[in-house]
Amino acid sequence: MAQVTLEHVGKVYPGDVRAVKDFNLTIEDGEFIVMVGPSGCGKSTTLRMVAGLEEISEGTIKIGGRIVNDVLPKDRNIAMVFQNYALYPDKTVYENMAFCLRMRKYQPEDDKQRKGPFAPLINWWRNRREKNAEIDRRVREAADILGIQDLLDRRPKALSGGQRQRVAVGRCIVRNPAVFLFDEPLSNLDAKMRVQMRTEISRLHNKLRTTMIYVTHDQTEAMTMGDRIVVMKDGVIQQVATPSELYDNPNNIFVAGFIGTPPMNFFDVEIQDDNGNLSIKSDAFTLKVPQEWTNAVAPHVGRRLTFGLRPEHVGSPSAEAQSHPQTIAADIEVIEPMGSETYLYMKVGDAGFIARVDPHRVCSVGDKIDLAVMMDKAHLFNPETTERII
Repeated sequence: MAQVTLEHVGKVYPGDVRAVKDFNLTIEDGEFIVMVGPSGCGKSTTLRMVAGLEEISEGTIKIGGRIVNDVLPKDRNIAMVFQNYALYPDKTVYENMAFCLRMRKYQPEDDKQRKGPFAPLINWWRNRREKNAEIDRRVREAADILGIQDLLDRRPKALSGGQRQRVAVGRCIVRNPAVFLFDEPLSNLDAKMRVQMRTEISRLHNKLRTTMIYVTHDQTEAMTMGDRIVVMKDGVIQQVATPSELYDNPNNIFVAGFIGTPPMNFFDVEIQDDNGNLSIKSDAFTLKVPQEWTNAVAPHVGRRLTFGLRPEHVGSPSAEAQSHPQTIAADIEVIEPMGSETYLYMKVGDAGFIARVDPHRVCSVGDKIDLAVMMDKAHLFNPETTERII
């Protein structure tokens, strides 16, 4: 286990293409960090720089307090799980997991080395036996952790996608690395298997307590697995926070829209002052500014802002249960029953938005209904800087 530190790390490709810009992050010993963002945001490049598969253009990377900028990948004491599994098709599961250990030179204990005319042969035989015993112990221990004890004699072609991914993870476990690196390892699995595997990876982290860095474009994986999440865009860190902090208090419009399924609804509004009574006014609705927002919102009177509201904070059972809630009247365009909840795709003025409502709420496409708003959960953003005001 080890702390990983990235200080002012950057990556510039030929043609002055900057993939990562001034990346600063400290990952604590035993922490599970997830890097998430759209394609091309620099998350995989950052992971590969930690692994040593990409040279860094600027900055410093430390693993366990040691600067590893010029250290070869094999000497960084890290293990990486790739998206495509990278298993040897001609080897069994056992042999795939044991291969990296067989390639390592076994270091025997000096006090066990014999001396004498036949010492080299005896020591070779003893070292080989001890190495094989240690390899067998590690492979079977990893197989037991991952629940693949019955698959050790199979070859990759006889395994499902989820089983192959477990083998790839097991191949890393046997090395007992200081840091695990995962590069979108679940992308090739179907939806059901992804849910199962992300649970297993989380369980594995809870058992090993090893530092893990996980890269994904799927914000659901990020929210359910990470101790902290790093949201990236265009090679720049947008926010680093726990899942709940990221969801409840996004730094800017990008984070607010990227995290959450369905995404946050955004409306163009203007702050108005009617004899000291502040309000949020769009082309189709008006909402009173909560008293606790007054000091933060007052400087923006007369300005256009972006009003953010998550689907579960408009028309949901919790919103409707409020005492004298404020409402938005909107037309239903599409209804999506999901079983435990229903999504309504609404139209208010020229703006569309999504509401997550009680599945038993009776309504039809074309109906105009009032939806209660949870103002204490809403946000205001500056559209020019994109930063959150409330």
